[in-house]
Amino acid sequence: MPGAGCSNGERAIGLVALALAVRMVPATARGRLRGGAHLDLPGSLLLGAGVLGLLVPLVDADNGGVSRLWWLWLLAALLFAAFGWWEARTSGGDGSRCWIRD
Repeated sequence: MPGAGCSNGERAIGLVALALAVRMVPATARGRLRGGAHLDLPGSLLLGAGVLGLLVPLVDADNGGVSRLWWLWLLAALLFAAFGWWEARTSGGDGSRCWIRD
């Protein structure tokens, strides 16, 4: 993506990591894991987006990312709150099933 601040080497590392993940992560039957559980996709996406919003301004700090992208920290806080709400809602409140739901 032009202007994203990534060098060609960084893009190559990302593409290699993606290709290895597709090859090495075992496929599941219809998104199911062992024991009939399935991956908590909404929770994973909320947490991943929150971490991304937290780290992007820091990674781009040399180019003024902190002062230019400060609003991503607010978005990250909202995403982390939404993640906490989602996990509390789907785990039944006891925290026993955080990443994988039955």
